[in-house]
Amino acid sequence: MKKRGQVTLFVILGVLVILIVIILFFLLRIRVERGGNTSETLDITQTKQEVDNIVQSCLRDISEEAVWTAAEHGGYALQTNTLYYCPLGFDMYYNFIHEDNIEREHLDDYTYFGIAGKSGLQPLRLERLDEDGAFCLEQFIHDKMVSCLAAFTIFENKGWIPTITGARETKGVEISVDLGEHVVVDVNIPRQFTRDHNGFQIDRYRYTVDFSFLKAFAAVERAVNECKAGGTRESVEQAIREVVNNEYTVVGYTRGKSPVVPGEHSYQYLIKKNDKRFKFGVSCQN
Repeated sequence: MKKRGQVTLFVILGVLVILIVIILFFLLRIRVERGGNTSETLDITQTKQEVDNIVQSCLRDISEEAVWTAAEHGGYALQTNTLYYCPLGFDMYYNFIHEDNIEREHLDDYTYFGIAGKSGLQPLRLERLDEDGAFCLEQFIHDKMVSCLAAFTIFENKGWIPTITGARETKGVEISVDLGEHVVVDVNIPRQFTRDHNGFQIDRYRYTVDFSFLKAFAAVERAVNECKAGGTRESVEQAIREVVNNEYTVVGYTRGKSPVVPGEHSYQYLIKKNDKRFKFGVSCQN
């Protein structure tokens, strides 16, 4: 009887040992799986942050460049590597930009308002400055963002597959520019990044440039009106100051060679804020 009791005890102990081993096995497996999931989650988070950093860096640099370029050309962001091109139906450089070969603090070419183009085109449309300016900015930023996002190949080398999930007709990049007290640039780049059945989505980003084209355009309109009324360089400059206030610096010059329009006085103006210099010219009656 005593022997049978010992056998039963050993059996029970054996079963308990087996159960403990099984429980420990499953606990260890769960811990390993959870550890793997945590590692994967961290990798996804880090990769998305890297993608965000690339997009935000591209958007910042390109937006600043676009606004600087537009300010240098009277509000039109022209792609200088393609003969000052912006798809407005005419070539800005050959029609409305006049050059002076004078060493000053600024570049030599000026977009002229209030006078006919060199090829007989009508003057630049003052009532459409904001629309045309925003359009050129959007085109400029769009083309450069498409090129900049080629940097996503570094993630492809790590096994990630970026897929365009929208905006296909615009190469997967949509740009919207709002001109107000500042230039606000919104970009939509809908992409799905996947790897081993895991992934993340990106879409919208925003960047703001501290410059007001609406004030600059309002100053252009005031300058053209003052010019048509027979204004002088000083009176046009004063009219500009009344629009942009003390937030912007205004500098006026007399054109350094023959007038753009024979029999008139041609003036050039800078509206400056930090490193942005909005440049334009007008020709006034004697």
